[in-house]
Amino acid sequence: MKRGLMLCLIFFLFLNLCSCQTSHVQGLDWDAEEMVELHVFQGGVPADAHRKITTDPEEIQRVAKSLFALKVERDAVNEDVPCGGIGTYFSFYRADTSRETVLVGSGGDLLYTGEGFYKLKREISPNQDVLWDSIDAQPELVGENQLPEIGSFPPPEAGNP
Repeated sequence: MKRGLMLCLIFFLFLNLCSCQTSHVQGLDWDAEEMVELHVFQGGVPADAHRKITTDPEEIQRVAKSLFALKVERDAVNEDVPCGGIGTYFSFYRADTSRETVLVGSGGDLLYTGEGFYKLKREISPNQDVLWDSIDAQPELVGENQLPEIGSFPPPEAGNP
């Protein structure tokens, strides 16, 4: 009886450890506490991209926490990409102007990071409109040419703004 109980406990511990490892999303492994500014971009088409900017630490932490809670189902493929919409870009800036930018696809079930392209578990997909609406800032039209690149970017070198 004790041996069976011990085996069950070990099995559940093993499952828990495995699920923790698979929930880690490469490209979302930075420290949200370092971030001092957040730019969020949305639009129906790239030419109609709008941006909101916040420096509110609570807003920045709330959005980062929502992204960190994402769970990956598998690596995504081009056939997973839906038609329409640009999705939502999230650019988190540090005080030294280095940044981390990720994109949640327009359907809410794809994630692009500098490390990969992932199909998200649908039951944990973020509601992008709720995140967008939670940023207390006026949206400004920026268009396609100001959409950020996805990935991790160091601060500009001295003399190269």
